[in-house]
Amino acid sequence: DVPSDFMAAVVDEFESCAGRVWDRHSCTFKLSGSSLFGTDIKTASGDPGDQSDLDFCFDAGRDITPQEWNSFAEELNRSTYFYEDPAGLAGSKAIRLRDRIYNRRWEVVPVAGHFTYDNVRWGNKSRLQVDKEWSRFFNSTPGARRTTRVLKRMLPDFPGCDITVLVVKHGERGKYSADDSGFDLFEHILLELKQYPDPAPDAPIQALLKDVKAQGGDRAKSFNAMLDVAHQLAGIILDLAKKDVSEQDIRFILKDLATYGQPFQQMEEGNLRARTWTKSLHADFAKEFQNRALNSVA
Repeated sequence: DVPSDFMAAVVDEFESCAGRVWDRHSCTFKLSGSSLFGTDIKTASGDPGDQSDLDFCFDAGRDITPQEWNSFAEELNRSTYFYEDPAGLAGSKAIRLRDRIYNRRWEVVPVAGHFTYDNVRWGNKSRLQVDKEWSRFFNSTPGARRTTRVLKRMLPDFPGCDITVLVVKHGERGKYSADDSGFDLFEHILLELKQYPDPAPDAPIQALLKDVKAQGGDRAKSFNAMLDVAHQLAGIILDLAKKDVSEQDIRFILKDLATYGQPFQQMEEGNLRARTWTKSLHADFAKEFQNRALNSVA
């Protein structure tokens, strides 16, 4: 993981770059996203540098303009600390970089200004509002952190923010605070994924589907392909409970998947993220997932 002193140095560099665009004394950076919630993971690519983003929320002390934001992105790009992330340096909503020491991905978003959620699944909220609400949820329902990490590992091509939305929306509907394992919440989300492509009208996933449909194009196609995979894998995990695998063993599987334990490291050998999710591969991958899950309790 990134040492605390390096984290502090990066934040200082953020502030230095911001100070060339705004008044440095008015600028603050706060940890945000999965690093704040405790739902960050190493992804399934096997690359040590391929982990959850280190997200920060930036406040300039006032509203900022897109032009100022672009200038800040340019300052960061000139910094000796970072290099441009292949996924893109800056967009209308985020600046993404990688550091030159640990090769971790860093993302910075502004508190207000042109970065405000306005969609079905999040409503009209700033990143800071979302962070506060989700932090409150994960603090009151700690098992949901494990649920989120397991789903991120199980579905490496699925956007982490979308998985988190699904967990939070489901979690807010039920009473899961006493389930430290996260299994009950995980199982209920799997039941919904298994219902795809015909989820219930009031299912939390409907909000995701509406937003993706509004975006259209390749985003909608790739999202539906990911849901096809999620549908199949959900069925496999649920079927484990119908076999000779006890609920306790299933819980141990999920616990291992949600940490950096050996059972999941074995699952990462296939470099799951690099797969092309065509229908011809779905069955093979589903079988592989089932075998590895069963082997972890053998």
